[in-house]
Amino acid sequence: MASVRIVVIILALLFARADCFSSPRLRAPGPEAGRGVTRRHRLVGQSKASANARKNSDEITLQQHLREELQRVYKRASDAERERDAARARVRELEQRLDLMTSGYLSEEEWNVVGNLKRIKNNLERSVKLFRQKTEKAEKARASEGGQLAYLAEGTTSSVRIMLDLVRSGALTETVLPAAVTSPLLVTHALGFYSRASDLEPHVKALIERVILTNHLHDVEPYMDEIMEQFDKIEPHLGYCLTHIDVLAPNCGPLLRHLDELLLYADESMEHSRYFPELLPFVSYFAPRLDKLAEKRHLTNLRPHLPKLVPHMAHLAPLTDRVVDYPEVSMNADVLVYYWGWALKTPGLRKIVQLWFFMPGTPRIVAWLATHLPKRPVRGLCSDIECEVTYSPDFTSGPWQPVSLRRGLRGVATRAKNWVTDKLFRSAL
Repeated sequence: MASVRIVVIILALLFARADCFSSPRLRAPGPEAGRGVTRRHRLVGQSKASANARKNSDEITLQQHLREELQRVYKRASDAERERDAARARVRELEQRLDLMTSGYLSEEEWNVVGNLKRIKNNLERSVKLFRQKTEKAEKARASEGGQLAYLAEGTTSSVRIMLDLVRSGALTETVLPAAVTSPLLVTHALGFYSRASDLEPHVKALIERVILTNHLHDVEPYMDEIMEQFDKIEPHLGYCLTHIDVLAPNCGPLLRHLDELLLYADESMEHSRYFPELLPFVSYFAPRLDKLAEKRHLTNLRPHLPKLVPHMAHLAPLTDRVVDYPEVSMNADVLVYYWGWALKTPGLRKIVQLWFFMPGTPRIVAWLATHLPKRPVRGLCSDIECEVTYSPDFTSGPWQPVSLRRGLRGVATRAKNWVTDKLFRSAL
């Protein structure tokens, strides 16, 4: 009996061992299973690496957008604060003027004298500020050449040469002094002129001929300090400005306030310069609207689409006030012109389009169309690239980034690679 039990136990152990080795879970892995596991781990690792790379890229892009948005909000806040301060100062000035005139202390003529005295004070303050900035900049830039003394010597030498040339040519007594008599506040900018004497010396003759002799001095004089402050940006384009002084001088104030944005259009080495003669007739129309256009970033958004907009500018300009609150329209102006430019070329349809723009809700519909119409027929492989300038307060953070085929192909290749990696990862799982 005991021997029978021993035999049964031995047989049970043998059957249990055979079941263990025949189980797929406990079977020893073969070479094919090893290759499958290795390939699977490799695909999982590649997918995780690509996911981490996309995550890092998205984080960097998000940080860049947040940084740009912060800069834009900061600029808008600072501009709004300056506008509020200017409005408060203007309110105080008007209240003082009203009180003085209603109380009988000052007449209108006497108040004009007070206003001129205030302008003299402001001009002198800005001239002194400019002179101080130039001397401090010279001290840092010319430390090895004498610093401020070298700058003062150069300015004095240039001023003496300018005066001698004016005396020899007779322009001092025939033109400059009579202009100073008719515009007495011009003398208050003398220190600003001295600060820029070396820069102004090559252009004195052209300035006298185009500004003083054409009677535009009264248009330019109130903004002379701003011109002197930003003369480094204006000087490369001074010849063009003097040639078209009749158009630019009456709108000097708005153009100077938005000089940085307008200089995006002023690179005469690029193809956009050939459109300047066609845009000059619209300067007087757009100048009063530059504040609102710059606030919504239309000036920077429209730059890459300028070649397609200029042929239709005469018909599009009257519609500006209707779409000024929608920056999407300027960002995709090339798309709208591609699909609807033919209507602007047809006389009958042109009138219908212009009337349609003045109907309620039309600007919102146009903005929706600008973002939803297919862009591939217009921009090709670059349809997913946004035409936008990397923002900085003075627009000097870097060169203009144009839409390019290379960047478009790079984006398409990246998206295709990510798609293939995801498909392989899902199939491996």
